[in-house]
Amino acid sequence: DQDADGLLRDLPLARFQVVCLPHQQMGFNIFQPALVHLFETLLATPKPWLFCTAMLPGGVDNLGNPEFALPGLYAEDSDAPGPKATLHGTLCEVVAMRKLPDARIQLITHGLARAVVVRGTQALPFSRGDVRLLPDAEALSTAARHARRRCCDAPPTHR
Repeated sequence: DQDADGLLRDLPLARFQVVCLPHQQMGFNIFQPALVHLFETLLATPKPWLFCTAMLPGGVDNLGNPEFALPGLYAEDSDAPGPKATLHGTLCEVVAMRKLPDARIQLITHGLARAVVVRGTQALPFSRGDVRLLPDAEALSTAARHARRRCCDAPPTHR
C-alpha cells in the first residue's frame, strides 16, 4: 500500500550484509531461519512480492540488537534509530523463486528504487517497517522536462 508521498507501510525488510541497488538483479540462497521466515511469509501473499533491503552489519545476528534498531524500535519514548542502524536501502521485487527440499529458498530479485526506512514496525522474528521511496536524479530530471514541455511549450488556452 503506497500513499501519495511514496510511503509504503509495514513492508518486510531483508536486512542483508550486502547492498542491493536499483535496476540490479540479484540471486539469493536464503537459509537463515529469520530470512526463510520473512520470505515464506512474503511469498504466501499475492504478487507483487515487494520488500526493502537495508544493510545490517553482522546480519541476522543483530536483528534484536538495540544498537541497530530501526526508528521507533530503539527506545519507547523516541522515534530515533539505534546509533548503528542503516536506514537507506532499495525497494526490491521477487521475480522468481524456488523452494528447496531442505527448507532453503532460492530467489531472483530486481531492485526497483532507492528507499529509506522511516519507522520500524517489527524487529523480530524478522524486520518490517514503513519505507519511503526516494526519487533519483534521472526521474526528477525527466519529470521536470515533461512539466516544462506541458507548461511552457503548450499554446495558451483562451476562455
